[in-house]
Amino acid sequence: MALTRWPTEPNPKLLPWAIWRFKNRPGPSPWPTGNGVKIPEYAWEFLKWVEWKRKLARGIDAPRPDICKKLPASWPWAYLKQINVAVPQAPPPPPPPPAQEVPPDSWKLRYPAIFTSHGWALDSKFRTDEALRLMQNAGVGAVGLQGGMFLDDTGDRIRDYGMDVFIWGSANSRDQAYIDQAGATGYMPQVEGKYEYDSAFANFVAGVGKNISRSIVTTNASFDTFIRRPNGTVEGESTTEQAEALIKLGITNAHVECYLADMTPVDVDNMVWQSKHRGIYYVHPCLSYLGIESTKFGRQVSVFLAEPMSDAQYLQLKAL
Repeated sequence: MALTRWPTEPNPKLLPWAIWRFKNRPGPSPWPTGNGVKIPEYAWEFLKWVEWKRKLARGIDAPRPDICKKLPASWPWAYLKQINVAVPQAPPPPPPPPAQEVPPDSWKLRYPAIFTSHGWALDSKFRTDEALRLMQNAGVGAVGLQGGMFLDDTGDRIRDYGMDVFIWGSANSRDQAYIDQAGATGYMPQVEGKYEYDSAFANFVAGVGKNISRSIVTTNASFDTFIRRPNGTVEGESTTEQAEALIKLGITNAHVECYLADMTPVDVDNMVWQSKHRGIYYVHPCLSYLGIESTKFGRQVSVFLAEPMSDAQYLQLKAL
């Protein structure tokens, strides 16, 4: 920067030239150059100063340009006003809506989780501690007990092996009693259609499992009334009325079933994407025991079902 002072009286062509510049130079320049005529340095610095002032007026935090700081008393300000009249600026954009804070994960139990059913009363591996030793060796963090399918001492036996206990199954009026019977620290009703969604929702409203971890295990069925989350983590992201209703009750977690009815595995990433597209914040794949394999979710998965699992499949679970 060589200029140390702006002139007291600028060239009369400066104002129309500056307006012409801020209008993106329509037509010929009102300050022709050539034949030895050049735009003086103060004119270029004046343009930088005007551009800076116009940015500040729009709420843009722009640094002061490296120009002469000693301004004449009046004409730059008068010219700035006339330029703003001739070339009005768009009003500043409205502030973005406040971002909705991401709600906390409603499931705090350890992973991987494994679901069980009738084995505690009918399977010799479960009546003894063989199944529990296999689970412990595989690093299972939580064991799901299906309501009505376990014995009075089952919860204590699982905890003796260092694993958490949760209740799962199609929601019904006895679920809180099952939670109390097992001393469970998690509640995960099954949601595979509208009837099961309505039953689970009614239990959540009634406070079943209110003071423990809560989630659902789902096929994504019944999450079908699509809307847009107005102030979500991503503006306008997709969600469903069903997911938003659960979120209002504090249920933000789901385990999505990544298999068909015959336990044939299906694409994990696609099923998880579908759950998130339906508005569920924290989604974990529930793998078929026939498809225990490494995914990007690592050990943050669940497995269905323990009873038919072989020793080799437990080793696959351990290797995740």
